[in-house]
Formats: sequence, C-alpha cells, structure tokens
Amino acid sequence: MSNIQIIVADRAGVRIYEARSGDPELHVLDEIANTALGRHERDLVASRAGRRRNPATRQPQELAPRSRARDNAVGAFARAIARRSSTRARLRGHDALILVAEPRMLGEIRSRLSKASLARLASQVAKDLTHVDAAVLARRLRPALLEAQWLCETGTPR
Repeated sequence: MSNIQIIVADRAGVRIYEARSGDPELHVLDEIANTALGRHERDLVASRAGRRRNPATRQPQELAPRSRARDNAVGAFARAIARRSSTRARLRGHDALILVAEPRMLGEIRSRLSKASLARLASQVAKDLTHVDAAVLARRLRPALLEAQWLCETGTPR
C-alpha cells in the first residue's frame, strides 16, 4: 500500500494532498496562504536602508539591500512548505512526493527540501495548478501518480 504526498503551490499559497493506493480521489490534508505576499515592500522590512558618505563624490548615499524583501518572503514561504512536507511525510508515512508549482516556486521549494524528501521525490510538474479542483488535478497528474506508484512499489524511478 502506498501513500503519495502531492504539494500544489504558487507564491500565494499551497495545498497539500494525499493519494492513497486504490483510491482514485485526492484528499486535501492542508492549505496554507502566504500572508507576506499581500503586504507592501516597506512593511516587510524592519527599517529604512542605511546611509553613508560616498568617498568619491562626498555626497550622502543610501545603502540599498541586495535583495528585495518580497523575494525573501517567498523564500521563507518555500522553506515553510518544505518543512511542512517532511513533517507530514514522517507523521503519515508517505512513500513518495509529487511537487507541482509554477517554475520559479518549484525551484525555490526543491532547493529547500531535505535529503529524505528529495529521495521521495517521484515527479515534479512545472505548472500553476493551484486553482484547479481535486478531480481535475487527479486527471492532470495521472502520469505523475503512475510514476510515484512505480517508485513506491519498486524503489527505483522508471
């Protein structure tokens, strides 16, 4: 018997599903919204950037951060998704993982997965399917689900 965890995510939120062997339906386990995405850039940082005097021009110059706070918030959200995935896998005994996300978010989440989660990763789909209901999602992910079931039964990818 195989339990497959399916993570469907974009920058705004994530839905975590479970597919059980012999059951054609996907069951929603968890749904998380990225609350930082709706906030303004200035609300995500603690204070203004620092200032210093430019030695060449002797004029004051503002020190801008190297990355945007919104990008950091998306990275933190991807880290939370990866942690939630590994915790759920341990608690519920998931044998395989299917990752479905828009391309940038897919890379963000994949880079933050633990080694154990990467070993369970059966398939990844680079599409934004967060607004699709469970029945349509099951149809769209049929090849990925077959790949994950194969991985669960044999222990090796196709």
